[in-house]
Amino acid sequence: MKTLNQLLYFLRQGLVNLARHSLYTTVGVLTLAVSLVLVGFLGLVLWKADTMVDRLTGGLKLTIYLEPDTPRGAADELARVIREQWREVTAVEYHSSNDDRARNLKLLPTQLVEELDPDLIPAQPYVEVVLDVELLDEQRTDAIVKWFSAMDEVQGVDEVLFGAQKIGLAFSLLRGARNMGLFVSFVIVLAALFFVITTTRLIVEARRREIEILLLVGATRNFVRLPHYIEGLVQGLAAGLLAFLSVYAIQRQMVSTLRGENLLQVPLDLLPPGMILWFIVGGATLGLAGSALGLARYLRKQAW
Repeated sequence: MKTLNQLLYFLRQGLVNLARHSLYTTVGVLTLAVSLVLVGFLGLVLWKADTMVDRLTGGLKLTIYLEPDTPRGAADELARVIREQWREVTAVEYHSSNDDRARNLKLLPTQLVEELDPDLIPAQPYVEVVLDVELLDEQRTDAIVKWFSAMDEVQGVDEVLFGAQKIGLAFSLLRGARNMGLFVSFVIVLAALFFVITTTRLIVEARRREIEILLLVGATRNFVRLPHYIEGLVQGLAAGLLAFLSVYAIQRQMVSTLRGENLLQVPLDLLPPGMILWFIVGGATLGLAGSALGLARYLRKQAW
């Protein structure tokens, strides 16, 4: 019961301090909320980056053209080796010469196809390999490119076609985007911490005489610190709630605009579970850390 009363006292003191310095509190909460939203969106974009690479590279499909007289058994054996060699392979499909001819016909203009004898269209059997982008990294991609490039020497294989340069470019762009995203996120988090630290120091400075009196009558340092820790925690949670409500409102407005004005049924999810967790845990952590750092620095300066 005593512990509960103490916690309620510290909570009440923290809320009173925040109410007394509403301007500082508002600035801290808004700064944290903006930081949480920006870092959250950067994280969401980087999390979806693999999908962007998948679309940019056309799904990472490799085409292995076989010699016209290659038996089906040899093609099946080749497919088995590919599956066993690379866990990134999600599908290996054999296509006959007729399949290749039908595919080539679809690429030609309709008028030309009508006037052209289908037998004149070149065709040969091929094996199509599909890779899972989410299982790939830059090193594994380089290894796959080298391995499949060497397949030209395999008996029965005529040619291997894949966008090696396109794949390399996509992963280079992805790496650059991730590095930039991490750097920007780091700067934003530092800025948020700076504002929370500054807010805490201003509140502590405003309560300097009160704190000195508390220390003179025997209050411990923890007794002085706990209300400020609660202030930082409350600011962080309030910022997380504000960030969630802001993104939720943006999502509803965007969905309403797309469906109402443009009649587009586009799935839009700006609040996946990870984003919500980041708003709660990230906000609480940043608020508490900023408050603790700001108070610790001030206490060391005052030699308490």
